[in-house]
Amino acid sequence: MSKQMKTYLLLATVLIIWGIIIYRFVDAFSSDEPSENEAFKVSSFEPTNVKSIDTFSIAKLERDPFLGKTYVKHAPKKSPVKKSKPEIRWPNIVYRGLVSGGSNIFVIDVGGQQFLFSPNDTNAEVTLVRGRPDQVVLQFGKERKTFSIVE
Repeated sequence: MSKQMKTYLLLATVLIIWGIIIYRFVDAFSSDEPSENEAFKVSSFEPTNVKSIDTFSIAKLERDPFLGKTYVKHAPKKSPVKKSKPEIRWPNIVYRGLVSGGSNIFVIDVGGQQFLFSPNDTNAEVTLVRGRPDQVVLQFGKERKTFSIVE
């Protein structure tokens, strides 16, 4: 093939390609109005039959299918709810000291009144459990507290 022949062949190919492009461009913008018969034609509507949806559930895997290891998540342990003890309101108590004379009699102010206590005595719902010259252990309800002497 000569050089001139190749040029004519390429020129013809280019013209065919440009012709196709121009034809598509003109065809896209041309107005194709439907005829009167097509515009007012009533078509019948037929609904398609809807197939029922296949339901499924996913089972929880306890074993890794690739590694073969089992992974079981343990449920977090619920800590038991601790019931708070009702707060016992102690009366105002002041330990004044020990009565002299070698006896185990203690002077204690309970709620502004002064009482003489010996071990296991109860006055104003307060019980003396034990005592020493510098401190006493008192019980009010089911709660025990230690009180030191007030100078």
